[in-house]
Amino acid sequence: DVQLLRRVKKHILEDPRRLDMEQWLDSDVVGDDAPTCGTVGCIAGWIVKLGNPQAVLKRREEYLDFGAEAARILGMAYGNGSPLYGLFFTTRWPARICDEYFNTASQQRRAEIVVEQIDKFIRRWGAG
Repeated sequence: DVQLLRRVKKHILEDPRRLDMEQWLDSDVVGDDAPTCGTVGCIAGWIVKLGNPQAVLKRREEYLDFGAEAARILGMAYGNGSPLYGLFFTTRWPARICDEYFNTASQQRRAEIVVEQIDKFIRRWGAG
């Protein structure tokens, strides 16, 4: 679902503090660096939150595999070798890009890097 991936990009760029590639989704973030909504997440977390909010609500009652749920929402296979691994996991990004993401002090730049990765994914794989 390319439209959903574009919504995720827009959502992250609107407030880069919403992005944390080390968290699936955390809705209890507080502090000076926290986004107004109090929620941060990675690409897969935001796909689930924006694409199937009910799944996020249910996760308090049962385990939710965000990667698998995001894949289901996008209509793509998930598992070892899935192109989604290369999008969802920074360790699967090219080393230079991964290093830049973790070494930059700018949350805005981190958001831009993630958006670039989403754009590359859309160009190569589309979605669904």
